[in-house]
Amino acid sequence: MNARNRQAGFSLIEILVVIGIFSIIIIAASQSFVPLLSQSKQQSKIAATNIEGMLGLEVMRRDIAHAGYGLYWGLDVRSQPTPTSAYAEVDVGADVNGAALNDAPDGVPRALVIGGGRGLNGSDWMAVKAVNVASNELSEHWTYLYSSPIFTTSTWSPSTENIGPGEYVIVVRPDQTSRFLHFTTAKAASSKYQSVTTAYAAPDTTSFIFSLGTNNPPKMAFNRADFYIANANVPARCAQGTGVLFKAVVDQAVGSTGFLNPLSLLDCVADMQVGYRFDSDGDGYADTIADATADQPVDAPSARQIREVRVYILAQEGQMERGYTYPNNMVRVGEAGIYGRDFDLNATITNWQNYRWKLYTLIIEPMCLLDWTVTP
Repeated sequence: MNARNRQAGFSLIEILVVIGIFSIIIIAASQSFVPLLSQSKQQSKIAATNIEGMLGLEVMRRDIAHAGYGLYWGLDVRSQPTPTSAYAEVDVGADVNGAALNDAPDGVPRALVIGGGRGLNGSDWMAVKAVNVASNELSEHWTYLYSSPIFTTSTWSPSTENIGPGEYVIVVRPDQTSRFLHFTTAKAASSKYQSVTTAYAAPDTTSFIFSLGTNNPPKMAFNRADFYIANANVPARCAQGTGVLFKAVVDQAVGSTGFLNPLSLLDCVADMQVGYRFDSDGDGYADTIADATADQPVDAPSARQIREVRVYILAQEGQMERGYTYPNNMVRVGEAGIYGRDFDLNATITNWQNYRWKLYTLIIEPMCLLDWTVTP
């Protein structure tokens, strides 16, 4: 055969061998790629969980730090000689766990109330009472009220920081170590800012005006936010038996019941435990440890003695991992022998061993519970 007529190429056997080699390489590469893809997805979910935790728990931290902000400690007997009315926090017929943390409508509200074991899986339930926990910009508004030498209020710059004329407000007068609520009618009543007059100012004193964050008549002279775990709107990636950590603000509308639309703070939460340290002897320093095994503190003066709040939250980190085994079904949600409890994942969480679990710890000093006075 003429060499010029020969055609160079591969035989069928050679082609099959090459295909086989490439197939082996592709299979090997895919087997190593799948775990990398799964790990990358898991790390992405873990990062998302951590970001969610930082953002959501910062809301909780802020509100606990402001517990008691704008809250009154007594009634001004000069402006309200007969304190005979009622305010309604959650109202009868609303969530029984939240309603259990109500205060007597003819008494002074507690700045911070912890319901032991009232949430999902026996977790704690916490109510924070303060003017600025309403989750709206208006509830941040406040000003001074001077009654001497002439009646006047302070204004701020920018003007958006000022109380609007239609906002409902309360007037609180500091007197030595107390804060008295100025009203001529019921404690649940309030006035529009444009209606505040010298009748609300005691002679030769400085008072505070706090906006309740609403342009409609409110039913309480404070706002309230509850933090709790519930099994509502739980994402599909969460382990069965976990819930969502919510912040829910009590509806201020007169005649309403229950909470406004709850805000999701953290998903896939198994447990929350709350403890606190308080100043039992009044020297300004925390000296007593308390764990919220029941609803407490029992009264407003005890709540004002709280100097430190510790919140422990056990939550799922990332998503389910078939090839992963969590090392222990018993997790301490708190501090051994001091706060919290041992939580048994096996008793409440399905396939708990195939999830990673993270304990968030918040240590918060309430800034608004200390005694204070104001000099004009």
